Amino acid sequence: MVSEKDRPRGRLFENKEKRKPSHPDLQGEGRIAGQRLTITGWLREERLVLSWAPPRPRDSRSYPPEVFRGALHPTDGEDGAVWAGRIVGDEATYEVRCYEKQGKSGSYLNLTLEPAPHEARGESSEPLPQLDPEL
Repeated sequence: MVSEKDRPRGRLFENKEKRKPSHPDLQGEGRIAGQRLTITGWLREERLVLSWAPPRPRDSRSYPPEVFRGALHPTDGEDGAVWAGRIVGDEATYEVRCYEKQGKSGSYLNLTLEPAPHEARGESSEPLPQLDPEL
């Protein structure tokens, strides 16, 4: 059984440092299989495109390759979720649901993840979103 501490999850906040359209609209952190990951999100044509990657080393100008990528779509809000979809990696796939929460410093998205049947990148019935290579 997975402990609450090791449960896959994440949080996204508004990117207040956004200076160019190619910069992510949202950023935050998450954890999958005990690994801490940086999450970046772009609001694109009624979708929330997510990229999950290891944190960038402080002394590096380059970004590590992403581990998971996917797109979420708006929901009907029946269970309180505002976005839902899948993220896919080389070895795992997760169903993601996002819930809007209010914290002391403002609103944020709380992401819950559940393992899903794995589909290799490119095998999904919906193509994975392409991300700007300048990111």
